[in-house]
Amino acid sequence: MLALGLTALHMAVRSRSLQMLQLLLGAEGVQLGDAALHAVRDDQPAMASALLQRLGSPAEFSGCRDSSEFPEHVTPLMLAAICGHCRTVQMLLRRRHVLARPHPPGCPRQTREQDGLRAAAARMDAYRAACSPAYLCQASRDPVLEAFRLYHELTRCAHLFVAFHGAYSQLAAGCRALAVDLMAQCRTAEEARTVLMQTAGSDYPGTFEFPRLMLAMRYNQKEFVAHSNTQQVRCPARPRAWLEGRGSGVLLAAWSGTWHEWQLRPAPLKMLTVLGRVALLPVVAAVYAAAPFTERAQFWRLAVNKMLNSIAAYLVFLSLLLAHSLASKEGQTRAQARSGKCQQHNLSR
Repeated sequence: MLALGLTALHMAVRSRSLQMLQLLLGAEGVQLGDAALHAVRDDQPAMASALLQRLGSPAEFSGCRDSSEFPEHVTPLMLAAICGHCRTVQMLLRRRHVLARPHPPGCPRQTREQDGLRAAAARMDAYRAACSPAYLCQASRDPVLEAFRLYHELTRCAHLFVAFHGAYSQLAAGCRALAVDLMAQCRTAEEARTVLMQTAGSDYPGTFEFPRLMLAMRYNQKEFVAHSNTQQVRCPARPRAWLEGRGSGVLLAAWSGTWHEWQLRPAPLKMLTVLGRVALLPVVAAVYAAAPFTERAQFWRLAVNKMLNSIAAYLVFLSLLLAHSLASKEGQTRAQARSGKCQQHNLSR
């Protein structure tokens, strides 16, 4: 052993000599130490597999207590995920290594843990490993959903553990960017549609065409919703023409349908449209009541038309409220004027 605590196994790992490593492992009484963690850090899956095979179960699944470079809580899978070594992570997952996730904020078991520096460092390293794209894309069947949940959990941790607010916020931003990067990997509209039609994690009542999109808005994933691949997913053909949305994204088709003129209108003309909608409110109500399943009624059910109708109805309400307020003030003024005249008449008498 050298003065820095390095052994022959460490030198074999550093020199990337697999034959020398196998020769040393064949010797009797060899001390492995943290050589497996060094092999994992250097992204040497073959060497790491040989060292872990020599360690055996359950020692290969835990950290090293006598290491001078790695904390005791750092496991081989955690270290490989933090370093972002895809090959080593794949090898460890095949060896059935599992990453222990920390308890989420608010969990009763978390309050029993010691909130010392060692526990805080272990929690931080566990989240760093769980947020790694190298681990998340291989260990999770739905990495987009897992990225959403990790973002929500890390945001809560950032508010709960104020001392580590910056670190948790950075990890949360990484999870947010990971979901966007995964969406950017979609090369066709069918692939993007498949991602958005996933129902896992969605507990909204009713049926939605794109449950993953609703879940993204729930977790405040603005970049995911605003991504070009998300916006350009077309709605499938439906019996009603206003839902076809040809040439438009899913959000644009759900917003204005085939009313393409609305998108071409300038902002001043859109404001005047609201004023004109005030006069059409009785017509809209009559169409809804008399023929709710006609094409014209379906046109009024567009999201943009619902917004215009709501604004127009609110303007009518404010106008009536203002007129009632002015009428009340005018009545009070006349009453005060009459009472003043009566007092002057009484004084003159």
